[in-house]
Amino acid sequence: MAWTDRLDAVVPRLELPGGTAGVYQWAQWSGVVENPPHRHTYFEVCRVDAGRGRFVVGGRDHDVEPGDLLFARPGVRHRILSPDPPGIGLSWVSFDLRPSQEATDEDDALVRAFLATDRAVARDRDTQVGSVWQALRACAAGPPRPGQRTQLAALGQALLVALVRAGGPDLPGTAAPVDVAARVVR
Repeated sequence: MAWTDRLDAVVPRLELPGGTAGVYQWAQWSGVVENPPHRHTYFEVCRVDAGRGRFVVGGRDHDVEPGDLLFARPGVRHRILSPDPPGIGLSWVSFDLRPSQEATDEDDALVRAFLATDRAVARDRDTQVGSVWQALRACAAGPPRPGQRTQLAALGQALLVALVRAGGPDLPGTAAPVDVAARVVR
């Protein structure tokens, strides 16, 4: 079973600080890409793992390279272009995101800021997203193991929190690390 298939089966819904994410698909792609302009009714966040290309979103071109995070927001036309070999390597997750009604002010700020911004590209400067994605991929690969479902859910939650933080505006209070481990234990 491919690591993305295992994630699709095991991690369909995640609780985040201040919201809930319904995960539609975990995926990976490597090669030449020249997809047509399109839009979704959900979020799709890609991480450029290798190669270079362009992310065209909302009529604006963004040159992208390894470590860049591409945020395709619901209803916004976008496309990824890397027509020349070797192309581009991408990992991505597609999800919906709903703010929680019971969120604290601090938690509420994280999800609501992400939902309110139109940030299209962010740099994974501290490689937090890449590190969590790599751990998630490694955990999902290979045969099923005891405790794997719980570990995948925790890593999936950590990844989506990191993506929401990276894709939102730079707000006071969102610069500090979110203690995902404590939330999972609670």
